[in-house]
Amino acid sequence: MILPEPRLAPAPFEACRSYPKLVIPAARVPFYPPSIWVGAMKTTLERAFELARSGRFEKVRDLQRALSAEGFTAQQVSGPTLFDQLRKLMKEAKVREVE
Repeated sequence: MILPEPRLAPAPFEACRSYPKLVIPAARVPFYPPSIWVGAMKTTLERAFELARSGRFEKVRDLQRALSAEGFTAQQVSGPTLFDQLRKLMKEAKVREVE
């Protein structure tokens, strides 16, 4: 997902128009409205399933390394049932890739 250009935060201690009780600190840093960045965030498990469906990985360990490289917590991807689900998706993705 491509995010729009960030806006600078309002002037020091200026209340946001859409959130009148929210006060922005004095630092002028890029500011994304919550409606943009909330939808852009994915959980570790959502990203793990996306990567498994991509067909780029053959082993769960490789998938965990990719998650870590992207800044996700790979320790959340654990357990035999989840591993079986991910392996199945990776296998299906490889079969689709060959066809």
